[in-house]
Amino acid sequence: MSFDREPLIMLGRDHVEKGVHALREVAPKVVAATTAGEGASLNPKVVPNEDSLAVVSLVGGIAAVVADSHFGDTAGVVVVEAFARRLGERPPPGDALALAELLLEIDGEIGQAMPPGETSATTAIAVVLGAGRLLWASCGDSLLFGRKPPSHELTRIDRPTSVFMGGTFDRADLEARGIGIGRLVQAGEEEVAPGDLLLLASDGIEELCSGLTLERISALMSRDAPLAARVADLMTQAGRSAYGGGRDNLTVVAIEVE
Repeated sequence: MSFDREPLIMLGRDHVEKGVHALREVAPKVVAATTAGEGASLNPKVVPNEDSLAVVSLVGGIAAVVADSHFGDTAGVVVVEAFARRLGERPPPGDALALAELLLEIDGEIGQAMPPGETSATTAIAVVLGAGRLLWASCGDSLLFGRKPPSHELTRIDRPTSVFMGGTFDRADLEARGIGIGRLVQAGEEEVAPGDLLLLASDGIEELCSGLTLERISALMSRDAPLAARVADLMTQAGRSAYGGGRDNLTVVAIEVE
């Protein structure tokens, strides 16, 4: 096994109550949370909360994935559960391309698990962090932010794709048509240092849904408070109608580099 404790998996289907959020502190510097949002969703939902996440504590590092499903939640559930399982079966990806390849492998499991009548697809933003290096891979429009001290400003790291995971990637067909992995899954590598902050999030964090500007999110995540308290404040303000938020599911994983 390559992880040093049991992975955390949070499925939105288990957290559907409006106006509240579920928060789990994996470690003092790693916090995950999800909410269905309080208000009427901008997009129709089959399940009130179609987001999912997994956090895997690796020996010498951490890995995480956030998935934002649409038209049902099966695709996202498959992604996070398969991500955690595969990292327990093999060494973690050694470079960004290998992490992107892992997402493509996992895509092959989605169709097999899809219930009759469901056609869900999902985003995935995945990271592997360790030894001063961040690997990331993204399919769809979920988001990865980073912040380096002494700056208080979060900046977006990933580049969204227009392709979502849904068990539809036929690798042989794509290669025959000259469609490379970079068209399907964007991936990259960043140097990180102690004090850096990473924030994975579904698109419920965007201002149209959360009511929060990036400046406001940066301010909330830069307060002098434990990481769990900062994430709780972010989820409250982004997920509640009283603050102008709650118009979509929101799921986040926040990691402070040690």
